[in-house]
Amino acid sequence: CTESNAVGRTLHFYIQHSKLLVSNYCDPTADSAATVATKVAQAIAAAIAGGKALEFECGATYTSNDVFAFIGSALRGLRFWGNGCTLVRNTGAGPVATLDSGGNSDRTDDIEFLDFVLKGNASATYGLDTRGLARSRVRARAVDVATAGFRTRWSVLTDHTFTVSDNIDTFTTDPATGLLVTQSSAGNYSAANKYHVIMEGPITTLGVDYEYGGLGNIFTGTCENIPRGFRQQSTASDAILFGMDFEGNSVYDVLVDGKGLQMIGCESSSDGVTISSTASQVTLSGGFLRYVDIDSAASGVTINGITTSDNVSLGIKGTGVSNWKGTGNTEVNTSRVITANVPDQLGTVNGFTATLTGCTTSPTTTLNYRVVGDVVTIDIPAGFTATSNTTACTITGMPAAARPTATRSCIGVVTDNSADIVGRFTIASSGVITLHVGTSATFTNSGSKGAQATTLVYKI
Repeated sequence: CTESNAVGRTLHFYIQHSKLLVSNYCDPTADSAATVATKVAQAIAAAIAGGKALEFECGATYTSNDVFAFIGSALRGLRFWGNGCTLVRNTGAGPVATLDSGGNSDRTDDIEFLDFVLKGNASATYGLDTRGLARSRVRARAVDVATAGFRTRWSVLTDHTFTVSDNIDTFTTDPATGLLVTQSSAGNYSAANKYHVIMEGPITTLGVDYEYGGLGNIFTGTCENIPRGFRQQSTASDAILFGMDFEGNSVYDVLVDGKGLQMIGCESSSDGVTISSTASQVTLSGGFLRYVDIDSAASGVTINGITTSDNVSLGIKGTGVSNWKGTGNTEVNTSRVITANVPDQLGTVNGFTATLTGCTTSPTTTLNYRVVGDVVTIDIPAGFTATSNTTACTITGMPAAARPTATRSCIGVVTDNSADIVGRFTIASSGVITLHVGTSATFTNSGSKGAQATTLVYKI
């Protein structure tokens, strides 16, 4: 034969002998559920033993009464190609299929599990349960499982594409959770993974439950029409939500209960982002978030360049009675309290009823004051006077919030014997303001006396 034919024959030989066909082991349309379970397990074992790819029949349905267990410990370079086939766990609790390394300290490397539909029953816990995948690829859909469509434990450097959607499949049993990222024991965290998720419709509680993880887990995709979109729980985890879309969720889009979450360029248009009291080191950057609610006990929260339609609630309040508010769509939630030593007002105007003494009558007026940090300003209006009948003159009624810790002095304008002159105002720690004629506290005991338009500025 010619050289080209020889090459062709060699390539054909290689393809035929580098993979196994499940159809060589069982007939999914004729074999019973018990037989399918046995024969698919034989095909998997043969592929592992021979180091060959295992290919399922395109679009076929394989029904079993037992779990489809694909891997064990210390394996490398396995290929499982579903070609859109459906694996059905007909009865019994537990997962439909597993990719399990066998232990919390074991890994399997370079695994492919692609294009499977995993269909359970009312007792099935997970569509796919994975543990210990490293440098691998997983792509599947889950249908009719009670607990979660997918559970991953201790994945490292693995690409996951997971779908739970009633826009694609018809559900008899709705899962409580779409994806659960968790751990099996302390210290065995998932890290440096990619999760592309499509979580929609039939999920009854939560789209993605990010319970435990490590640095560099990236989530993309969507969580739609679920009560809760994405929850991050662990205080020892870190995750990046990159360009995710949240819409149609009724309780929250994102809840941050843990540490180190970043949202970059996400769309949260239904029920917003809540950052709880246990959250820390959270960054929100870019994108549209309907609202952001940050509990006052959360720490290390950074917001940069986001757009909102509702308020951003920062959860901060001082110890006084006045609110901290910004402009536009930013408002500090005054129901929350922090104990740090911060001013309780930023220029808020307050007033008190002041009484002028040392006169035939005791006239009153409202004096406006501001406390900014440890500086007080008091505005005295013009014409706060009456007819004198003593040589002394005071203003009383100052609230405790404006009183100095020691006597302070200010210069202003006073009226003595119906003439306006430069005088001195001394403010005692009791809150009594004493008026002086020049340097003397002695007024004429006749004619008009009191204060003219003056602003007192002093330190508490």
